[in-house]
Amino acid sequence: MLGYAATTNFGITLASLATGSARESNAITAVVGGTGYDDYQLELSFGVVTPTTAGSQVVNIWFAASSDGTNFTAPATGADSAIVLGTHRLFGPFVQPIPVGTNQYQFSIPSVAQFFGGILPKKFSVIFENQTNGAASGTEANFNKWFTPMFYTT
Repeated sequence: MLGYAATTNFGITLASLATGSARESNAITAVVGGTGYDDYQLELSFGVVTPTTAGSQVVNIWFAASSDGTNFTAPATGADSAIVLGTHRLFGPFVQPIPVGTNQYQFSIPSVAQFFGGILPKKFSVIFENQTNGAASGTEANFNKWFTPMFYTT
């Protein structure tokens, strides 16, 4: 049986994120004192300046891992900051198409563990890559970033 812990906000600043840019979240702790959650569900809601009709309109969600709780998959750091993707060893992406003309959008990633082969690292971070052909909204209140920890019960 699957159990759910309380839904919580996680820290990532997305206001005014330019198209072609990416931002990393603060680290999310999956294992505390040897006990942890089996999976996480992510729910993201964001605002974007209306994208153009040229090219693809997607948001890519990548994940970085830290098996020791300190060192992350390069180039990630586990801190809410801009990140240059280039050549990397991140996990993913979860590709979310954004319909042309959409400026407010919400989606869910039902399983984070699937991006790590089914087993979560001690900590992970979420990387949001804007490929919508439009800058993200300049108002941070237009973004919601939630995670729900999940665990197996008997």
